[in-house]
Amino acid sequence: MSECVTAFFVIDGPDMAAQGLLLASSLRARVVHDLDIVAYAPEPGNGAIPDDLRAAYDRLGARVETIAIPADTWKKPFPHGNKIFACLAPRDGDTGVFFDTDMLIGGDLDLRGLAPEGGIAAVPEGKPTWGKTNERWPRAYAHFGMEVPTERVRLTRGRRIEFYPYYNAGFLAFREGAPPAFARRWFDTAREIDWNLAIAQKRPWLDQIALPLTCARFGIPVNVLDERYNYSISDRAFEPNEAAVIHYHRFAHNHGWPFFAPAFDRLVADLGGQLPHAAAPLREGLEQPAHG
Repeated sequence: MSECVTAFFVIDGPDMAAQGLLLASSLRARVVHDLDIVAYAPEPGNGAIPDDLRAAYDRLGARVETIAIPADTWKKPFPHGNKIFACLAPRDGDTGVFFDTDMLIGGDLDLRGLAPEGGIAAVPEGKPTWGKTNERWPRAYAHFGMEVPTERVRLTRGRRIEFYPYYNAGFLAFREGAPPAFARRWFDTAREIDWNLAIAQKRPWLDQIALPLTCARFGIPVNVLDERYNYSISDRAFEPNEAAVIHYHRFAHNHGWPFFAPAFDRLVADLGGQLPHAAAPLREGLEQPAHG
């Protein structure tokens, strides 16, 4: 039986809407098997999705669906939490693959078989952005009655140190299906940390803090993927590589890398040469080098 995969991401505001078009077009072009594509628009969010943008997503074979974000979910505003709501949204199929919207597919990509049965697949974070030099991780695990795990992952940037299990939540593959689902457990863990664990600098890292804790709490296996599935190019000079999922963060970071211009041209062709107004930032990103 073939594995049915859904790729999905969040669009909220003009920049994310433009990024989502580029991502959807590159998914269609570079994923080597059939897949569904869903763009989730949070409500309330940063403006309604205009008709021409919906039409552009439709032409790319991507559905735009809304997800409700209850006002009392987080102790303080947490837009990164929209990705958890996207993971919670019901979908058909066997496997869901979440992408941060500031990504594009730079090489042939097979999303089948990444997530183990009952588990997830993720790439380690680039740097120890939370809990490097203090007792935050031990305190976080202790809050849930656990010791810090002995296992380590190798981070993907800088000195590539070995660190506590810590993953970049910009690319996650997980098995859909019967409860108790991974996404619900991730959501519950993140809320518990936000509301009931007194620990510093939860934002913007709350989703990534909660991710390994969720897996430890519930015995969720993690397939640790190599960097080609979530290759960050911010503050990085071009280097030849075989990365399939490019994480560019800001449009301007694409300047000087060879994959962006062809991806942009393909999007224009996919849309019959008529980019919606929301895609204007893409053209600006193609033309402007990064600063700083």
